[in-house]
Formats: sequence, structure tokens, C-alpha cells
Amino acid sequence: MRRLGQVVTICLGISFISFVLLHLTGDPVTVMLPLDAPEEEIALFRHKMGFDRPILVQYLTFLKNAARGDFGTSLFLERPATSLVLERFPASLLLVSCGFSVAMMIAIPLGIISALKNHTFIDNLCTSVAVMGQAMPLFWFALMMMIVFCIWLGWLPVSGYGTWKHLILPSVSMGVWMAPQTMRLTRSGMLDILSQDYVRTARAKGLSRRKVVVKHAFRNALIPVVTLVGMQFGFLVGAAVVTEMVFSWPGVASLLLNAIRTYDFPVVQASLVMLALFIISVNWAVDVIVTIIDPRIRDKRR
Repeated sequence: MRRLGQVVTICLGISFISFVLLHLTGDPVTVMLPLDAPEEEIALFRHKMGFDRPILVQYLTFLKNAARGDFGTSLFLERPATSLVLERFPASLLLVSCGFSVAMMIAIPLGIISALKNHTFIDNLCTSVAVMGQAMPLFWFALMMMIVFCIWLGWLPVSGYGTWKHLILPSVSMGVWMAPQTMRLTRSGMLDILSQDYVRTARAKGLSRRKVVVKHAFRNALIPVVTLVGMQFGFLVGAAVVTEMVFSWPGVASLLLNAIRTYDFPVVQASLVMLALFIISVNWAVDVIVTIIDPRIRDKRR
């Protein structure tokens, strides 16, 4: 119940801040109507859309409708904003999930290997790869991959959505962008755990190296990694904006960016609230996973 109260509070805060900031960016009436529209027509349209009422009254009306799942109708596409976002959400969820999977497949093995081969050539190589991945801008790396694999080699499609080939470049771009931070945290966590007394005791008892690393060391080193991953999901959603625009991926992030450009307030509000709910849900799942990995955390909370 405490977590549910936090979710409601965060969603209210996000909706209010975004609502106020959107109305400070400009008047959508000037975008939707011709430049030479008469004043009477502008005033009539503003009254019809409710833009002539005080901003607090507009927000309370929006909040009452949003509680029923109604974020209004798109000002340009003339369709319910909720349905527009829900249509795009599966594509964004697929992209973020695949990008996250690629990041974990890169970061965790490299972090473990780097810790086991500490201060060796392999460790230096893995660390250099992590630094390079963190230093490269996401859009630049995506464009370079597009040039190499799409234009030069012709192996993959340049953009679009539909087959597994369309998913490779966007997910790899996001995964390489997310992996370095997770890899470095995995390495530092493993180095700290491997020096603990219980790990040395496990080795002295004659357990195999694989059991010591996987069962004793990695499980305890995984707790800060899982926590970081939950925090990074918000950044991953932000990275989806760049990725979807570069690869013309029909997700919520590109819909949100286009809605911001055209002052389509209902679509912006629906997108922000639903993305916020998604990120909050991921962080709640991370809290649950952490208590499963380490029961001591659950006992301490009780």
C-alpha cells in the first residue's frame, strides 16, 4: 500500500509538471489554425477546446478524465490519445526489452571476466571497451552501424519495423550504450565479493571455481547491478527517443517527440503518464527481485 501511494503521488506530480510546462511552451491554437485566421474564429476555437479557462481548472478537468483512462483526443490526428499510445507501446516495449537483453549479455560476462582476470591484458581490454562504449554518443554509433551494415554490406534494412532484421541494429545500439556502466559495476562488485572471507572459505572447502564464482560471488554482486538496472530503465526510455528517430521505429518515444513539436497536448500527456507508469513498474519489480536474491533485505524490511 505504501508503494501504491508512491506510484499515485509520482504520477500526479509528473502529470501536473508536464501539464504546466506544456502550457508555458506556447499556444496550440496558433499552430492548428491558419496564420490569417480572424480573431473571432480563434476565440471560438479556443473556447471550444477549453484553452480559455484557468490552467488549474483545465488540469482538474484533465485529471478527472485521466482517472477514467481518457486523456482526450489528439488535436491533429483526431483520435483518442490513449489508443494512439497503446498502439505504439508494444513496439517500444519490444525495443527496450531487446536493448536491455543485449546490454546484459554484454555487460555481465565482461564484468565477471574482467574481475576474474584483474590487472591483466583481458581486464584492460574489457575496461577499454566499456570506456569506448560509454564515450560514444548513441546517435553517432547508430548512424555508423547503419552505414556499415545497411549501406556498405547490405545485410540489414536501414529502417522500419516488422521483421527480426529490423530489430537488430536498434537493439544493439541501445545495448552497447547501456552496457558499459553495468559492466563496470559488475566488475567492481565481483572484485569486492571475491576478497570476502566466505569466498575464501568456500574455496578452502574444495568447491569448484565455477560454484564459487556463480553461487557465492556473483549472486551477492548482483544486488547493486539489479538496482542500477532499475535506475537505467528511465535512461533507456530516453535513449529510445534517439533510437526510434534514427531508425524510424514506430514507438511511443517518436510519437511523443512529434506530439511535442506540434503542441499536441493530449498525446504528450498520455505518453508521459504511461511511460512513467512503465518505469515505476520496472523499479517495483527490481525491489521484488532484490529481496528474492538476498532474503536478508526482506527480513530487515519486516
